[in-house]
Amino acid sequence: MSDKNTLCVELTLTNAASHLAKERGLDETEALREFMKTKTCEVLLNIDSLLCHESKECVLDMYHAEMAGDWERWERIMAFENMNYVLFIQVHIANLYRRQHNMSLAEFNELDKKTNFLDFIAISYEPFHLTGDECILIEMGNYCKEILCA
Repeated sequence: MSDKNTLCVELTLTNAASHLAKERGLDETEALREFMKTKTCEVLLNIDSLLCHESKECVLDMYHAEMAGDWERWERIMAFENMNYVLFIQVHIANLYRRQHNMSLAEFNELDKKTNFLDFIAISYEPFHLTGDECILIEMGNYCKEILCA
């Protein structure tokens, strides 16, 4: 796990434990120990997890759903958060690409119609969310050239 992700996870754990301590009348160490036994924490500590970038409210919502045994709600929260990240990266990459190529929104929409640009980002989300902007722009440029020149 990168230093940045480690710090992010530690802050999220600390925030969640602090909130749980107040909510349940526990000391923070006891609250952290209790939280560390949950599936929500297990997911948070997963290196591929995006939860470390979420607010403590999202993590706490998942924790409360888990404590209530409401796994359907827990899964919905996870799915919703992943959808948010895909949408975020689609907008982010589209804006970077538009700026790099001095494209208007209308020009970008035409490019998307011809190449399925945004769909490709959604499909490529897993590697893209771990890749820097410069590499993603190169990949998207190659993708568009391949589609448009075919």
